[in-house]
Amino acid sequence: MASVLRCKPATRFVQKEIEPCTGSVRHPLYVGWLLAFWATRTMTAAHLLFAVLTTAYILIAIRLEERDLVEFHGERYAEYRRSVPMLVPRVRVTQPAATNLARTETA
Repeated sequence: MASVLRCKPATRFVQKEIEPCTGSVRHPLYVGWLLAFWATRTMTAAHLLFAVLTTAYILIAIRLEERDLVEFHGERYAEYRRSVPMLVPRVRVTQPAATNLARTETA
C-alpha cells in the first residue's frame, strides 16, 4: 500500500495463501464490470452493442495485461495463472461432513 501512495511501481508478485477475491478469479474487478454491463432489465440493441464491445475490450485488455505480468513476474505469475481461473470461478463440489462420516461407518 505504501508503494501505491508514493507512486512507486510494484517490484515483485505476492500471492497470499487465502485471498477472498483473487483466490476465486484472477480479475474480480473485470468480473464486476462485466456483470454491470450485462445486467439489465431490458436489453435494447444499443445496450447489447455496448455490452458486446466493452466485453471484447475487456477480454483483449486481460490478454495484454497478463502477457505483461508473465513477462515481469515470470514463473510465479504463470503458476498463479494456471491455478486460478480468469473470470469464472471453479465450482467445487464437496460433501457435507455428516455424509462422509455415514459412508465410512457403513463401509
